[in-house]
Amino acid sequence: MMIESNKKNFRTHLAFMLASVFAAWGSYLIHVIPIEEPSLPILEALIELSGRAPDQYRVVPYLLIGLIQDAINSLPGIDVELRYPVLIFDSVFLYLSVMSIRKHFDSIGGQSIPWFLLLIYPFLMFDGYRPTASFILFLSIHIVVFMRNANAGNKKTWIPFTLLIVLMSFTRADVAILFAVSALGLANASMLLKICVAIVPLVVQVLLSTMIFSDAEYFSQLVMISDNLSLRFLASSPLTYFLIALLVGYWPSIINFIKQAAKTHVFVLVAMCGYVVTLFVIARLNEYRLFLPFLPLVLWLIDEQKNRVIVNEL
Repeated sequence: MMIESNKKNFRTHLAFMLASVFAAWGSYLIHVIPIEEPSLPILEALIELSGRAPDQYRVVPYLLIGLIQDAINSLPGIDVELRYPVLIFDSVFLYLSVMSIRKHFDSIGGQSIPWFLLLIYPFLMFDGYRPTASFILFLSIHIVVFMRNANAGNKKTWIPFTLLIVLMSFTRADVAILFAVSALGLANASMLLKICVAIVPLVVQVLLSTMIFSDAEYFSQLVMISDNLSLRFLASSPLTYFLIALLVGYWPSIINFIKQAAKTHVFVLVAMCGYVVTLFVIARLNEYRLFLPFLPLVLWLIDEQKNRVIVNEL
């Protein structure tokens, strides 16, 4: 019996490893191969900590990619192209992310959502390719797990939660703010502590932009409002039409979910709305990878709503 269980677990892990490679490689083929020649030097500069803002402020993933590259090149007779450390990094954190979803959200689609995520992952990316998305998703899942535990009464989770917020701040500060603001409504911690945690991403961002990488120049426009108002970028993404189809098909359920979440986790909804408004100003909304941190938040809220219904029926 145990042998059969071990075989099944092995097959599951192997299947998701291969599917993660598919998703990472598919993203690279679509978004980098056509422009690989100018893209790789940009990635190399980020790894060497001499890249352009704001990507250089998201320093942790690029440091990890650099470590992978150094580890491979330290082997005798090997001088690997940058594409392979990037693909290894993206595949590994995609795999860790989907397995984390299976583990922590098993009762609400944790078995099917990972497959769906890996299938659409290549379409979430943006030309030029950002291999940081899978790492941000991985951190996001575990931040939400600690938020869930803190809300359930476990005070000890605030220390690892805060450490992950610091790590996320050096990975993507706006996502760290999303979770820090979401945590303002959690129980078992003073408002002073929660406000201090919420300030951390701002402090880190100032530190990165004015001291550590003060010479990094922005490579794109700072305000994207006109691009988003024109809708041309949203219309150019195939995933836009699929997401609209989901909204149309599940509209009553979505509205009910929002109403229920507003009763119990208003800070989470406020943080999500604030994040969307921020992206509307500073990013193009067809960069759907930027919304991946919403996934664990939504799964957590759905799980709580489901458990509340079960309790009420008892």
